[in-house]
Order: sequence, then structure tokens, then C-alpha cells
Amino acid sequence: METYQDIKNILQSFEPITLKEMDSVELMDRFDFKMLFHMDKLPVILEKLKPFYKALEVKKTRLSKYDNRYFDTNDLKLFLKHHNKIGNRMKVRFRSYIDSNITFFEMKTKNNKGKTLKERISVNAIPDHLREEEKSILQSSMNKEIIESLVPTLDNTFYRLTLVNKKQTDRLTLDIGVNFKNNHGECCLDYLVIAELKQEAHTLSSFMKVLFKEEKIYPISISKYAIGSVLLDPQLKYNNFKDKIIIINKLNHAFA
Repeated sequence: METYQDIKNILQSFEPITLKEMDSVELMDRFDFKMLFHMDKLPVILEKLKPFYKALEVKKTRLSKYDNRYFDTNDLKLFLKHHNKIGNRMKVRFRSYIDSNITFFEMKTKNNKGKTLKERISVNAIPDHLREEEKSILQSSMNKEIIESLVPTLDNTFYRLTLVNKKQTDRLTLDIGVNFKNNHGECCLDYLVIAELKQEAHTLSSFMKVLFKEEKIYPISISKYAIGSVLLDPQLKYNNFKDKIIIINKLNHAFA
């Protein structure tokens, strides 16, 4: 399996792009396409992407650490909405960009047309409860009773490399070292890459279709929050995530 240092070395061969330069591809209102594959495929994919993408560099770092804390009700109403494929579902989380020393409170909503909308505000750090400023963001999309019952239900860390198309039409993130932790335990998917293409168009670009088809990688609907919750608590309802769990487990043994 490739090491993080191997990945860092490959990233250094990409043209860099700064956070300020990436602003025009922020894509807060977008369509997302996610893919799963084994870490051993990452170097090949990066080499194929290199002529067309730049690598985000923050404080001389191109592989950045992220910390997430997800909030839900004690009976996991938001998780179950996602599992039951109910439209206009949402996630509530704090996210810290460790290398940038920036933290946001975020509400992500996926509407009935499959488009992802994100609202966020800057905060000082990840707390263990929602404060009034965060609750106010939720009021337009969630009733007060649910807002008042939201508590931390899952912590998630990972390392992300972010690539921006040189034409600035899309952004590709690749997450590795994905770790989950809650009161049920902890697990690390250190063999897994979770790729996410963010673009304004509803269909996957022809270049990405060809690239991932060559590597036998196909789009899949997946949520870190949902998968992490199921992996740590197998008693949860997970029928609609069973195919994702099977793929994740197969990838674990694919290059053994």
C-alpha cells in the first residue's frame, strides 16, 4: 500500500493553486459524484490527472488534515432520513481545516433534484453542543424541537488532497486515512480512498467517465456520516447501505 509520503511526493509534481485562486471554484451550490477505490490505485489516477489539474497548497502542505463532528438527535433522525432516501435531507456538522486553522459550522442539504446546497459560518473551534448562532442557521430548514435535541453523534478525521481543474470548471477531492469515532468505538479505513467530484453540471464529465471506467471505478452514493455510523453500530438500520458496506469490505481485501 502506498504511504502518505508517496502521495505527498506525487502531489509535489502538480502545479499548485492557492486558496484565494480556488475561490472561483468554491461550488457551494453543486452536483457531487463520489467514488470509492483502494489506496493502491491512487498513484496511477494522480498521474493521469496531473496534466489537467492543479493541487491545492495551504501553508506549503498539499495533503491536509480535516476534523469533523456530526450532530444528530439521540434516535438519529437525520441518519434515518438519509437511509430512507427522503428528499431534502441534511447533515449538521462542524469542520476544522487543521492546517489552515479555520473552523466552520455547516448545514448541507441535498434537494429532490440531487443538488447539494451548503450554508456555513465561521467559528473559533468545534464545540460539544450547538450554540444560538448555529441554531439560527438551521431554523429555515428544521423545526425547533429537532434543533434543540441535536447532540454530537460521530467524530470523523481524514486527510484530503484537493485538485482543481485548470479550466476551473470542477474540483476533485480525494480523502484518505478516514477514521470514525463515537461512543460505540473507533475504526480506521486506511486502505480506502473516497473521491468526490464537485461540479455545476448534472452529469459526470466525459473525461472523468473515461478515466474512472479505465480503472473500473464507478460513481456511488455514499455519506461518511452514514457509513461511519453503521460501521460503529451494526445494530442500526442499514439495509439501504448494505451494498456500500460490501464494497468497502471487498476493497479491504482486494490488494491483500
